Amino acid sequence: MQQIPRRENTKTLPALAIAVFALCLSWMMWTHVVTRMQVASIQAEVESVGAVGVSPSFAESRQPHVSIAAQLLHPLLETEVTVPLHPAAEQKTATPEPQAAAAEQEGELTAWHMQKAYTISIPAKQISAPVLMPSALFWNTRDWQQLEEQMQVGLRYGAVAYPHSVAPGAVGSIFLSGHSSPPNASVAESAYGSVFAAVPGLQAGDRIVLTANGITHTYTVVGDEVVLPTMTRILSQQSEQAILKLITCYPIGTTRERWVVTAVLDEAPL
Repeated sequence: MQQIPRRENTKTLPALAIAVFALCLSWMMWTHVVTRMQVASIQAEVESVGAVGVSPSFAESRQPHVSIAAQLLHPLLETEVTVPLHPAAEQKTATPEPQAAAAEQEGELTAWHMQKAYTISIPAKQISAPVLMPSALFWNTRDWQQLEEQMQVGLRYGAVAYPHSVAPGAVGSIFLSGHSSPPNASVAESAYGSVFAAVPGLQAGDRIVLTANGITHTYTVVGDEVVLPTMTRILSQQSEQAILKLITCYPIGTTRERWVVTAVLDEAPL
């Protein structure tokens, strides 16, 4: 009896190859999807950290009136912004408690012989600020360097009266100084780094109100002038009228000149 040879199953090998290829393709596609998801997650986390890491207080301090020229004149305004490793902890420690900040401010003003004396308000320009009065110690001793440092400390917390100014409503001259733009990064963080930025825009007839001990004294703008910083005559005291002078740096963003606004008391002087 003749034996019939057994036939090989030729369909097994192609089917196995197709199955292996499909398995490899599925694995590659799954790996690609997982990788894309991880990259998207990391990118979202980085963007989130970056948004928290930028200090909003410094960003807001760059008011529109601070030009590129001003930044070149004041290079300290160019501050490198870094992303903290732990932004939540960074923000918590970077912002002092109101009580601590108030205590620090009070301590600094006391150390420099300054106190909050009254307030200034200019309705036409939405300006409102405390006015600090320094002691006459450095003025009387003609220690101009210490006087300048004393004034600069006060300018971080409002407008500052020159020590030889008279009281609001009295016969004589009041000389008030205020920043028109921040001269450095420290002042840029202050609420009063550009408090007098709108002073050069005041017009004759605009009112300036000083409030001391609950009593208001209204002054009316009568004129203005631009002088060099060396023009000390603008600080000359007089005893004929009740006058208020506002002094700020000009052009905005520089310390090249001084813009001086003169106003006279409306009511009868004290």
